[in-house]
Amino acid sequence: MINSKRNKMKPPKAPILIVDGFIKKDGKYLAIKRAKNVEVGTWETPGGKVALNERVENALRREIKEELGINIKINKFLGWGEGLDCSTGYEFKIHRFVLYFDCEIISGDPKPDSNEVSEHKWITSEEFKKLKPLSKPIEDFFKKFG
Repeated sequence: MINSKRNKMKPPKAPILIVDGFIKKDGKYLAIKRAKNVEVGTWETPGGKVALNERVENALRREIKEELGINIKINKFLGWGEGLDCSTGYEFKIHRFVLYFDCEIISGDPKPDSNEVSEHKWITSEEFKKLKPLSKPIEDFFKKFG
């Protein structure tokens, strides 16, 4: 289905830079199922696009605050994953390049934005790897970094 508001948009000419956080609490990670835009219905970690002239760490904190209503501490960089030909629901597909970080909650309780997230759960890293369907970038991340 084509989104009528954006059906005249041109596809991006370069990969889109995304930042995502593996948010850990009590030995489990927060997995979310996408509700709109790109790869709808796939499981991944929360995060989003880096804006022009925005530092990666600031983008991750902003996206997590917008998507979940929490403040996080970024502990370390974990690796990256790529998604080629990611579906968008528009007339084109995109190339997503995602940087993944280990994070922890410093304040707030996650309350996923229902416009962004259709489902969420706390799971172990092994359970995460077995979720179906995974987004293309996180599937690539697990193949590269375990």
